[in-house]
Amino acid sequence: WDLEFDQKINFARERRERGNRLFKRQYFREADEEYEQGLRYLIYMPQIEENQKEPLEQEMVLMQLNLTASKLRCGHEASAIAHAEKVLGISPEHPKALYRLGQAHTQLGEYTKATAALERAKVAGEVSSDKAVLVAVDKELARLKERKERHIRQRKAAYRRMVQGGASAGHEDEADGGKEGSYPTPKAIAEKVKEIMRSNPSAAIMANMSNGKLGGWSWSVVAVAVIGVVVTGALAYVRGAAGDSRGGPHQQCCCKPNCDPVAHGIQDLQMAVMMYGEVQGKPAAAHRPGTAARACAAKT
Repeated sequence: WDLEFDQKINFARERRERGNRLFKRQYFREADEEYEQGLRYLIYMPQIEENQKEPLEQEMVLMQLNLTASKLRCGHEASAIAHAEKVLGISPEHPKALYRLGQAHTQLGEYTKATAALERAKVAGEVSSDKAVLVAVDKELARLKERKERHIRQRKAAYRRMVQGGASAGHEDEADGGKEGSYPTPKAIAEKVKEIMRSNPSAAIMANMSNGKLGGWSWSVVAVAVIGVVVTGALAYVRGAAGDSRGGPHQQCCCKPNCDPVAHGIQDLQMAVMMYGEVQGKPAAAHRPGTAARACAAKT
């Protein structure tokens, strides 16, 4: 590493160009390694002069942008986000960095963040008159919209299968390759919830939490109540009564393999109760939305 500034810039550029050739041939992992090696030349710099800052930043932006692309191709979305943010630290409204940041969030199922990044990319592309980025952003926004709608449909279908009784639920299960049978009716689910609330004091904590009456109880106590009562109680009843060997709706609709099953369990039960309220023509109770999504995001 005992090299002059110009030598390091040249070596970094050579690595980047070699990586570009590999990337075009779809050797994404090999290209990623070339970019990583090139980045090391740029990071381990001696004290730089004022006139060296601009060429260093230019090469750094190009290298980090290429790394966002290779990380996305390799399925390393978190690393892609980190590299995109490095670029934005140098050039806050860089359209291509914002576009790839949006791509990474889309692949992680973080749709709100993806939308925000892509909208910023669109504005930045219009300012810079970068037509290629604008076309790519429009395509990604369309893909994002489609993914969001599909995700919502899948979740709704899963909740509906959980609470529907009768022959229709049985046919859906059979078509999906699951065991023939039907889930408990919405009324039975609601009655089971009421029974748990009456028989278990810790369940009252959860009820108070839903009604905004948590009082002096800590969130850790609430978490214990939720895990001990809701997941093992009500959800066990719902899935067990249906003879569901597939693990319930959580297994069918979860957006990420490492998400929190407890959070999804809570959301399953809340949706069941809310749907029961809608079936009976009553206003659905207000619950805290997005629990499962936050649990997924926390583990990325």
